Amino acid sequence: MGFFQDHGVEAVHWSALGALTARDEVLLEAAAEGGYVLLTHDQDMGTLLALAKSHRPSVVLLRTSDLRPQSVGPRLLQILRGLEGELEAGAMVVIEDRRVRVRQLPF
Repeated sequence: MGFFQDHGVEAVHWSALGALTARDEVLLEAAAEGGYVLLTHDQDMGTLLALAKSHRPSVVLLRTSDLRPQSVGPRLLQILRGLEGELEAGAMVVIEDRRVRVRQLPF
């Protein structure tokens, strides 16, 4: 998670917390318990959040054409810093190439 740490953002890769084969529900539960924002490109997370009807965890879904840190990283950091309040309250953020959508949880 060097990119985030290089920019003063605490980040933990899932492999440091749990099994790489864990179900998505386990990742969501661990993120909620740890107070983490889950960064993913797994489009199922929105459905799982809706089914859980929970305020936590916040999830940031990257749906950009280029996922390399040097490409998406600066924009991602700007968005995360601009949405700190929403992420603390519980939100689903979808970042696409040309737009950003934010929905407060639960939905």
